[in-house]
Amino acid sequence: MALVIAVIAVVFPESVPDWVKHPLTAAGVVVIAGGLVIDHFRALRRNARAAQELAEWGVSALESGRNADALYGLEESTKIYRRLARINAARFEPGLAMSLMNLGAAYRRAGRDADALSVSEESVEIRRRLAADNPGFFEHLAMSAANLGVSYLDVGRDADALSISEESVTIYRKLAAGNPYFQTDLAWSLTNLGALYGTSARGSDALHTLEEAVDIWRRLAAEDPAPFEPDLATSLTNLGVVYRSVDRDADAMNVSEECVKIQRRLSATNGELFEPDLASSLANLALCYTKVDRDTDALRTLEESTEIYQRQYDSGHRSSSFLRDMEKAQRYLATVERNIKATKLWEEFDTAPRGREKGRDLT
Repeated sequence: MALVIAVIAVVFPESVPDWVKHPLTAAGVVVIAGGLVIDHFRALRRNARAAQELAEWGVSALESGRNADALYGLEESTKIYRRLARINAARFEPGLAMSLMNLGAAYRRAGRDADALSVSEESVEIRRRLAADNPGFFEHLAMSAANLGVSYLDVGRDADALSISEESVTIYRKLAAGNPYFQTDLAWSLTNLGALYGTSARGSDALHTLEEAVDIWRRLAAEDPAPFEPDLATSLTNLGVVYRSVDRDADAMNVSEECVKIQRRLSATNGELFEPDLASSLANLALCYTKVDRDTDALRTLEESTEIYQRQYDSGHRSSSFLRDMEKAQRYLATVERNIKATKLWEEFDTAPRGREKGRDLT
């Protein structure tokens, strides 16, 4: 009430009663109103701090494979940032866009593709608007664009995924040309774009893009393995798939074996986070083995892959890509088992003793 009186006194002084104009009353109103304003801004700061802490906690949970915690932290953070952005858009929209982007990643991990797409598109929309007014936001736009590309791919919108991912690479390439700090982001966006080119039957573009990504990740991982080896492994997986598609079987097997070696080491430190990628890489390596007629190695590798998939499924992994890859590995294992069985039957038949009827000319 004091705040309302103070505002009226300033905007419509002629409508204020005489008792309000009394020096003591006016002073009291100003003191009370000032206290309310201070309380208001303190509440804003507390809420902003809570939103940031929840977002950081959610991202940490996501990176360590604690999906339920990640969802809770990022959903709560997003709710708070939405309220704050309605009060002060210029100050709080950057935080809202960040929280939305990370929430999209958490939704994808939980298999909630439609929700992931919705919040990812909103994040890009906000950051595109911010970047139009301030070029400093272009790096954030590029990150949201790359994540939106993954969401488009999950729902089968391949053309949209390709377009937004190319935009992300274009931004990061410009940023990296002026600042080596952005080499990491460039490599990450190249990895995603290369995978998209591969699924779009653009083998040559996929090959060049992924080889560039692998070169950057190798250099970064050589200097500091811990943060960069997971990304190197992902790029190696995608490069192996492309090598296989253009019949460079030896190269495909080499990079796939290197990838599995890295992911075994990573899974030993955090199975919940890295085992799904190990299972996928093992399945890709099995494909390489079958192309060079190493069916026994393929069978052994696929058995390990499907065991890991089942273990991770039982622990709660439900993302669309995880379920899709799990089903592929199981179907491929059944195919390899049938092929090996058929080969053994043929070998038994081919080496069985053959008789010849005496006294007959079989020609």
